[in-house]
Amino acid sequence: MTTIAITRTRNGQPTSAEAGYLTLYSQAGAMLVPEELVVPISPGYYVYQINTLGAGNYTVVWRFTNMGYDDDVVTRTFTLDAAQAITDGVTLMRIEQMVARRIGPYFRFTATLGSTLQKFVSTRIQSSVTLGSYEDQYLLRRGITESGALIPTYQVDDRVRLVKEYDPTSGTLWNDRAWTTNPDINLKEMVEVMYLEPDLELRPSILDALRRCFFWDTLVIQQSGTGLTGINLTPFAPWITQPAQIKQVSTGYAGALTPLTSWRLYRRGKDLYVTAGTGLGVGGLVIDALRPAHTLVNEETSLTGPNDDQDMIYINPDYAAWAGVVELWKNQPERLQPLIKEGLRTDLKAAAAEYTKHGLVVANQFPDKLRVDFSGHADLAYAQIGNLPEPRV
Repeated sequence: MTTIAITRTRNGQPTSAEAGYLTLYSQAGAMLVPEELVVPISPGYYVYQINTLGAGNYTVVWRFTNMGYDDDVVTRTFTLDAAQAITDGVTLMRIEQMVARRIGPYFRFTATLGSTLQKFVSTRIQSSVTLGSYEDQYLLRRGITESGALIPTYQVDDRVRLVKEYDPTSGTLWNDRAWTTNPDINLKEMVEVMYLEPDLELRPSILDALRRCFFWDTLVIQQSGTGLTGINLTPFAPWITQPAQIKQVSTGYAGALTPLTSWRLYRRGKDLYVTAGTGLGVGGLVIDALRPAHTLVNEETSLTGPNDDQDMIYINPDYAAWAGVVELWKNQPERLQPLIKEGLRTDLKAAAAEYTKHGLVVANQFPDKLRVDFSGHADLAYAQIGNLPEPRV
């Protein structure tokens, strides 16, 4: 459903005319909606809805009439974009593109007429002046179009090539090894040009970075019996590997959860257990903890992380991107250092500061609560908090 609206004002106040009409035209000038009466839904606010328009450019003409005065005619043009799917997360491809743009030259071009197995041609890089060079950069074909649709003839072996030569006159990038299929000009295939090798340099660092990014998650464990002295968390949440990940432990039933004021985490071999001095009781055990981003992929638990361009990760994109830049400085410093010497890109210190800033935002999303050191007493008077001395009793 497309909504076309306008507010008519007089002397700065929304004011309705005696009658208002709308006429709609396509980009080619064809009349799609003959002049039609539109009734305002509030003073001066006119709304018209139509569900037959596709993506493209349109012109709408509003005409307002008042007896004794000339008609007010307002012409507006607008662009209707194609419908987009709304997702809760971000794809691995999107994170890689953000990181690639931060650490070196990065471009996306559409394949045009002339592209073959040996070369990629795009009118976007045609020029009579050589303003730059693409030699020694990498061509990445993901097998997608401008709109994000998959290309059925795409071959995985065609994914990465190195630019051997650039011809600005024809807008040609010659590859170092022939593809098995031509870039699809009919479907408008997108090709990325970047500084780092996509599969051997960029992606491994991105996957490492996702292990350093966290989000808050809630683990619910249904238990039976009373006075349980410890529960093994590892079978339920293998992504909890450090006691510091857990912020709060509650027990009880839905709608009647009670946060524990005293609880303890301990290891037994490879597993992590939680216990409380008075036992954990009956019902549900609810644990609020920081979860590594790589352990939730496409809404499913994963122990290995994403491995496809379209895999969905549930994390702030900038948080993940800056973590990726930091990891690249750890793994590929010799590739980034030449750019920094010229002052062209972000150095490690600045990237680490951005990563830390986004990490603190995540940490502060959960309210800070006092967790008392495990002891045999429930009274706070017997607990040592911080560096204060123990009270005398």
